[in-house]
Amino acid sequence: MQSRMIDMEVNTTLVQCYPAHEALPDGDGPFPAVILIHGAFGLNDEARLAGTRLAREGFYVLAPDFYASPVSYAAVAPDFMRVPTGGGIDYADEDTATMRAEGVSDERAGAILRQAIGYVGTRSHAQAGGVSVVGFSTGGRWALFAACTQPDEVNACVAFYPAGIMARGRTRVSLLDRLDAIRCPVLLFYGALDSVVPAHERDALRAGLARLGGKVDLQVFRGAGHDFFAPDRDSYDISSSRAAWSAMLALLKNGRP
Repeated sequence: MQSRMIDMEVNTTLVQCYPAHEALPDGDGPFPAVILIHGAFGLNDEARLAGTRLAREGFYVLAPDFYASPVSYAAVAPDFMRVPTGGGIDYADEDTATMRAEGVSDERAGAILRQAIGYVGTRSHAQAGGVSVVGFSTGGRWALFAACTQPDEVNACVAFYPAGIMARGRTRVSLLDRLDAIRCPVLLFYGALDSVVPAHERDALRAGLARLGGKVDLQVFRGAGHDFFAPDRDSYDISSSRAAWSAMLALLKNGRP
């Protein structure tokens, strides 16, 4: 298994525009492609570990950093471009994580997702014909957003406790208004004790996705809260995370929830 940080903009050398974590199995492939989207705490060890685990299961995995801005160490680069951005945020700093997550607009997320899908299309190790998207918490929102806005490119969507799907504002619209565009199978995981995603938001998403018919599976784990899949958090629930992992692999490998 191989993993590394890359730039999804292959036409630049002096500026890092779209950093991402890439993980892939040993061998020539091509392997089915997964775009993995981190949660509010950024592209941290948890997100990279999830990508590595998927690579060990036989997938090409690309995890973009949604918080990164262009960085350059070229002699002519202005000072503000010399400061690295993105990466992970400490779990104790929830205010910063929330601020960064809410600061990603639909326009910015769409640009990153298009760049990621385009980059995957250039990789010989990745199978042609679309990608699967997997997201956690706020990344679950962006996974659903990708399925809504890139229906011809997204083959499957997995969202762990997606947060903020009903958010409306100057830079975002509610995903409930876009669900009819989804064409792929959708798999959703929630904890029954989730204090971040209210039950009415989960129920509204369930009702909206019901129009898609049998392509949707929404699972609620009793005794689990938000971030039940995060092994480094007190919220981690081993039985729920194992069940969700198995269900996710079944979808990604077989194409149905």
